[in-house]
Amino acid sequence: IRALMELLREQQIDVLHAHSSKGGLLGRLAARRCDVPSVYTAHGWPFQSGAPFAQRAQSVIGEWVGGRLGGEIVCVNQREGEMASRLRIGRRGHRHVIPNGIAFRPAVERVQRSLNHPLRLVMVARLSPPKRADVLIDALALLQADGLSESSGVRLAIVGDGKLASSLKSRVRKLELQDCVEFVGLAEPTPFLDQADAFCLASDYEGTPMTVLEAMRAGLPTIANTLPGVSEAIGAVGGRLCELNPTSFAAAIRLLGSDPLRAHQMGKSARTRWEENYEASVMAASYDQLYKGLQPRRQL
Repeated sequence: IRALMELLREQQIDVLHAHSSKGGLLGRLAARRCDVPSVYTAHGWPFQSGAPFAQRAQSVIGEWVGGRLGGEIVCVNQREGEMASRLRIGRRGHRHVIPNGIAFRPAVERVQRSLNHPLRLVMVARLSPPKRADVLIDALALLQADGLSESSGVRLAIVGDGKLASSLKSRVRKLELQDCVEFVGLAEPTPFLDQADAFCLASDYEGTPMTVLEAMRAGLPTIANTLPGVSEAIGAVGGRLCELNPTSFAAAIRLLGSDPLRAHQMGKSARTRWEENYEASVMAASYDQLYKGLQPRRQL
């Protein structure tokens, strides 16, 4: 906190913008002591359903205390804004909903695929909680049992790394899915998104995942479990939502693979939703308006 206060004074900061729980609490403490306006973006409340109980209990208290420090609070989707209001996190009139956004890039021209080609899936995520790549791997095992993960079936590329990488690779070997699942490791995800037919995300909880927005920008339909931020992003037209279990994911993958025309239309709809709601300039304009409404109060 002392280091942050020194930075605020040395740099003559007019507005401090903090992100996520720890940075949000420490940043707002420093800003309050320096009488500097603050903005805090909560990238997914840590107390939402699916998080461990201890984390949920502690974070509700921490976020409520942080909200009492003053400043503006930004939620990245409507559902999280409603949660903040219901739990009285922050002051009335100082809670805002500004969805995440990512920069524009030209749409990838996608060719509709015939049914005798493998359905190429990609998941981009860190291989650690709360991400659940294990659910996707088990879903592919179910599809393999049905004969749908063979040469004309499904392929999954997992882009990312983390402490669960070793156990996930062992799981793939145990289920004999080496020909169906590729662990890419840490890599620029864009080429894999451009080559895929659909994006997959299994997770215990999320805010508004940037990877889903990247998939939408790439014109991909998303297959994910029902999470508020994901549901809000892709809407009813940008993919398929399912329960967080292998059977439900396998059914969603099977349905998408059996209807390539529908999958193609979902991808186009996802791209349109990103352009209209999640392009970086849309987010930047909202933050610009928020910043301009703040009045510097510091006495340095």
